[in-house]
Amino acid sequence: MAARVPRLVTRRLVERTEHGELRPYMSRSTTLDASRAVWRAGAAILCALQLALTTGCGGASSEPSQPTTLSLSLLPVKATYFVRDTVRVRATLGSTGTAPTASVTWQSLTPSVATIDASGLVTGVAVGNATIRATAGGATGEIGVAIRGTEHRTRLDTSEVWRASESPHVVYGELRVGGPRHPVLTIEPGAEVRFRPGSLLAVSDTLDASGKRSALVIPAGGAPVRFVGDSPGTGTWIGVILEGAARAELRQLQVEGCGGSSSLNEGPRDCIVAVPNSFNEGPELLVDGLTITGARGVGLVLGRYVTFAPSSRNLTIENGGSFPLSAPPDVVGRLPTGVTYRGNAVQELRIVSGIVADSATWGDAGLPWRLTAPVFVHGARAPALTIAAGARLRMDSVAALIVGSNGRGQLHVGSTSGAPVVIEPSSGSARWLGIAVNGGGDSSTFGNVTLDGCITCLLVEASGVLPTRVFLDSVTIRRAADVAVQLVARGRIGAGSRRVTITQSGRLPWRVAPDAAASIPAGTYTGNATDVVELSQRELYETATWRDVGIPFRARLGLALGDLAHAPVLTLAQGVRLYVGADERVVVNNGALRALGTASNPVRLTAIPGASGRTWIGVEFSASATLPTRLEYVEIDDAGLADSGVGGAVRLHDDLGGALRHVTIRRSPTCGILLFSTLPWGEDYTDPAFGNVFVDVAGGSRCRFP
Repeated sequence: MAARVPRLVTRRLVERTEHGELRPYMSRSTTLDASRAVWRAGAAILCALQLALTTGCGGASSEPSQPTTLSLSLLPVKATYFVRDTVRVRATLGSTGTAPTASVTWQSLTPSVATIDASGLVTGVAVGNATIRATAGGATGEIGVAIRGTEHRTRLDTSEVWRASESPHVVYGELRVGGPRHPVLTIEPGAEVRFRPGSLLAVSDTLDASGKRSALVIPAGGAPVRFVGDSPGTGTWIGVILEGAARAELRQLQVEGCGGSSSLNEGPRDCIVAVPNSFNEGPELLVDGLTITGARGVGLVLGRYVTFAPSSRNLTIENGGSFPLSAPPDVVGRLPTGVTYRGNAVQELRIVSGIVADSATWGDAGLPWRLTAPVFVHGARAPALTIAAGARLRMDSVAALIVGSNGRGQLHVGSTSGAPVVIEPSSGSARWLGIAVNGGGDSSTFGNVTLDGCITCLLVEASGVLPTRVFLDSVTIRRAADVAVQLVARGRIGAGSRRVTITQSGRLPWRVAPDAAASIPAGTYTGNATDVVELSQRELYETATWRDVGIPFRARLGLALGDLAHAPVLTLAQGVRLYVGADERVVVNNGALRALGTASNPVRLTAIPGASGRTWIGVEFSASATLPTRLEYVEIDDAGLADSGVGGAVRLHDDLGGALRHVTIRRSPTCGILLFSTLPWGEDYTDPAFGNVFVDVAGGSRCRFP
């Protein structure tokens, strides 16, 4: 049993030492047994007073203590969060996982990066690292929140600024900017915009009475803005679309790795696309330091009605998987200055079908222009398309340049004082269609130009009463599949044209209307399938002089000068050769024929070599033929085919009085000279004084009918 403690001891069981500590009271008057009992009881009371101890004294156990720390966690759990993102913070007591019984007080130690409300909801404010603190009762806890960018998912129908401090800006899906309030998306210099796979940025608008336009604007100054994909690889995001009346100011913008597809079954798309809307309203672009790198499709696609601000400059498209640029022909002439293309899979600039309605220039871009379809140059403002010296055009199989087909137009290609212009088939085409000019009174020019591999390389015509003239200087046409040059109706080669070469044509170098034959310049027209100037019709109405162009003229259908309304004078200069089709004739219905050769270089009229039957009817002068008619130093071979039972190499319906001098007639199956008259001869053309020669003439040197 426990010892009984005397009354005196129970009243005073403890005492303080000189240092103020409690200890069992030791009275000098107590017995030893009593002292031991008092010690045990005092020790028990002392343990009870030390409540702050966590372990029992003398083997006795104590109550568990409350945790002094809070454990914080984020829901949902992410490595980083966006500006404007919200995330819930959860607090538990220590490692117990239980919620604190006391209310939790929340505090952001970095409110400039993230804020937190009374419910524990954190909102990202700016890029950085935020610290959140929680307090409940006597327990506290902290957690870090990393804010690394700004998320953009919804359509922008009001103006917005994407700040560099909130970068990266991450775009999900199709982020469209536009609406009746004409919003402007401004991206601060130095900002970075990341695009999720299959995402794009589109700005579109339609003009209204306000004249305002939805816009994408990068202000001047500061570090470049970057548009990049946020996933590894090239072409994971689609690109940027500017549509209709949208406006874009693209200053110091680097666009990287675009041209991705929106589905697995879709091929690469183009990177930056600017196209008109259904109202023919096109985007307005200001480019100043735009670089497009690593596009899977075409780097920059421009549609009709796109315009560039006059101050636009410094466009670079590099390392793409297709053409660097694709544009209609009118926009090509408005590209900014200082354009660089390098390292693209197709080192050509694509020109699609379209109309040049205002004058434009295609310069030497350092790469060939690739025409994929016909390009038209015409309009009420009589546009002129200029292809500058040094330019190179590569033409697909359906490509052509068509000038003035629906209104006036001009084409000016190259310069004799500059580098040559070459227009040739593209790598995938054996031939291209050619160039057609119908200027309606306007003139076109070619200087130091090579046309290669076309079907009909140059077709010149005039649909109105005024001629269309094309001036050629130092022009080479080679490998035409059909006829190299055709002159139709009032189509002409301009006076003063020179140094023209046509070779390796599949058929002919020239096919012209008789009235256009005089415009053919002297040149080199050999090495073709048939080296002749083919006359496309019989009738000639205009006074003209045909010069020796180095190859014969061929009149398969014969040649007829004049009618009741026209009395032309055709002069055949020395050295001219005229081949006439079998059963055809050269006839002067009204006007005159003057064939003026020389003894050393006569004019020759003969049947087409190798033609079936060989013989042609001859040269016939009607009663309306006029006195300027003169044949001097002329050779007429294989003429005299009988017509209505009679024939002669030269057929006179009236004696023209000394018109035939130094004429040689060979191999006539009928007469040499036939007079259709009962009147006596005015001249005896067989008189040696006339110098006429008749060789192998079957029916006599001269005859009369009837």
